Amino acid sequence: MNKKLRLPLFGMPLLITILFAVASCTKENKAPVITFEEPEAGTITTIPNETHIEGSVTDDDGLKDIRVYVFNTAMDTLMNEYLDAAGAKEKRFHYHYMATIAGSYTATVAATDLKGVSATKSVKFTVAN
Repeated sequence: MNKKLRLPLFGMPLLITILFAVASCTKENKAPVITFEEPEAGTITTIPNETHIEGSVTDDDGLKDIRVYVFNTAMDTLMNEYLDAAGAKEKRFHYHYMATIAGSYTATVAATDLKGVSATKSVKFTVAN
């Protein structure tokens, strides 16, 4: 004889609530945190001085890779540096960019953690003659 399992009327909502509570207990994978120390937003340097691009990236899940870019206003990539973070929870970056043309520039850092979550942060700076 086949017997069907029947949940009482309140059983299904209770089961859904329990499943939701258990699923929400899993740790949320947060994006890497990018911090610029240099340049500060609005920094002005002059040719032929270098602009320091320095800071750190942190992530509790471990970092996979980090890219550091410099773009001009036309979004041409003027610098593209790759850092293999090799699972580190914190990685520092420090580069020197020497512009040859006065103008506005953007330093951008993009980072991905070991679980595939990415973050990007940018800061604008100016180079004058």
